[in-house]
Amino acid sequence: SARWFDVLAEQDKRIGELLTALETAGIANRTLTMIVADHGGVGNSHGGNSAEEIYTPLFIRGPMIKNGFTFPCPNVGFSCYQRGGKAVRQLDAPSTALFSLGLDQPDLWIGRPLLEAYEDVELVKSNGVYGSN
Repeated sequence: SARWFDVLAEQDKRIGELLTALETAGIANRTLTMIVADHGGVGNSHGGNSAEEIYTPLFIRGPMIKNGFTFPCPNVGFSCYQRGGKAVRQLDAPSTALFSLGLDQPDLWIGRPLLEAYEDVELVKSNGVYGSN
């Protein structure tokens, strides 16, 4: 609907304002930023079986994150991105955030850090991206 596209445009504007504010403040390179959606969409619909509808958008940037890194896309029909035979899921975002901080995740969490996005996994593992471990 037109209302949905208006809301989407407003959210895009707000994300742009946030990223610009981080740059203006001179802290973008020291700030972990993650934006995750529940699923994609196409045209006026969502929840179908097209690649555009089933892939989950994920944006991540910050210290020790590879510039311009993208996860490889699977063949159409998979319910999410594939990497190393394992799917990238929404619940991997909080695991990635904790890993970036050098913190262990609770035992009950089933998410896992998206290690492929980091420039130096071992350094992050031992110190976190802020060297705070």
